[in-house]
Amino acid sequence: MLLSRWRGPWYCYRHLARQRGRKEYEDHHVLARRRDPTSTVRVPADVHRLLEEMKRRWPRGVEQNPTGDPLLDAAGLELSAADVAHQFDRQHRRSAGWLLQLRAALADRFGPTWWLELGVDPPPGEADDDPTTT
Repeated sequence: MLLSRWRGPWYCYRHLARQRGRKEYEDHHVLARRRDPTSTVRVPADVHRLLEEMKRRWPRGVEQNPTGDPLLDAAGLELSAADVAHQFDRQHRRSAGWLLQLRAALADRFGPTWWLELGVDPPPGEADDDPTTT
């Protein structure tokens, strides 16, 4: 998360963008914009800023690629995918941690089979996708 200061308090970049009337999501160019302006992935503004910062750590010449070297383009695509995967990994790990905390709280309050106590169906499994197990 990127923090920015605006009129005193600190905000995450995405919240600050909303406060200033800007987009909360931005288009991240997978390849250099000048190489392919259409290859974009829509990401939260915070994540976009982090991904752009990560590009600065790429080996020299990969992002700019002034001669259009196809191997530099391929390396840029791989590095971009790795950067996006890194951000997704961080978010998924935070989400999993939160879910584990919620599960512990529910188990403490309602017992180890809390979902049965609350009348919540478990998520669908592979057997639900098999028409022969009806």
